[in-house]
Amino acid sequence: MMDAADASSTSVFAQMFTERDGIDTMFVTYRFQDVAGTYKLRSYAIRSNGEKQHNQIASTSNIITQHQVTYSKDQGFIALYAILAGVIYKSSQYNISDKWSSVEAVESFESRGAGFIFECVNLNPISYGKYPGLLVLAQNPSERTDALKFKANFKLDTKSNTIILDKPITTQVGEVIKFLDYDLEIKAGEETATITPTEITNDYYEYDAKFDKKEAERKVIVVGRNSKLTTLYYYNY
Repeated sequence: MMDAADASSTSVFAQMFTERDGIDTMFVTYRFQDVAGTYKLRSYAIRSNGEKQHNQIASTSNIITQHQVTYSKDQGFIALYAILAGVIYKSSQYNISDKWSSVEAVESFESRGAGFIFECVNLNPISYGKYPGLLVLAQNPSERTDALKFKANFKLDTKSNTIILDKPITTQVGEVIKFLDYDLEIKAGEETATITPTEITNDYYEYDAKFDKKEAERKVIVVGRNSKLTTLYYYNY
């Protein structure tokens, strides 16, 4: 049960997430003003396995105008909230039983009342950076213009696509394979090559791929996720 008795100026945000362990979780953030006039933001989570937890995210004398939550595998739940003074903050908790991290300012804007200022775009990533899929309404009162800014630093799940080359490639013991654009892995039988980047530019990626086992000849399979991987250069040296 959400414990906001005798509260005023309340608002609630709720969304369902699937956590890294496959459990579905209904996650709620709720804002209220207590009898002392302090604005508080709390969370309440219910997992499909029956586990429940509530925690306090933030407490401030500033008016909390908006709040949402998003999720990544590395950070867990990420709560974002805006205050009337013109700042968007975030905090995170890896599991619902953990305490929320210290709040961090991620964006500022010109104060303009209690309307909605941002939206979380859930990208379902492995990890977020400073900006967790943040769509912000940017207004210019003097020019009477509105604009939307999207800010996100994120790392998505890697998804492999098998690339079939026109001609099979074989290698000799001690040979090094270099190829244009990047891949995820190079395999020969059950062995995966050790891949080391040697040069990365805006136009192409170059790597060394080396096998440890000494075999006179092997068929090489290249598995990649870059749709631009259309050419493979092979050097015998």
